[in-house]
Amino acid sequence: MKLIKDVCNKWIDKKTEEIVKFTHEQLPWKISFENDIVPYSLIIQQDEAELY
Repeated sequence: MKLIKDVCNKWIDKKTEEIVKFTHEQLPWKISFENDIVPYSLIIQQDEAELY
């Protein structure tokens, strides 16, 4: 629950476009092809401080 609250608190004032831009800069999105299922296991390759 703490993680969920932390994520919500970080993004509470952001617009959808800002969130989309942020997620599209993350490794899983960058290395996936169009229409692929983005493998969530790739997120462990990202620095934890940059996850949300």
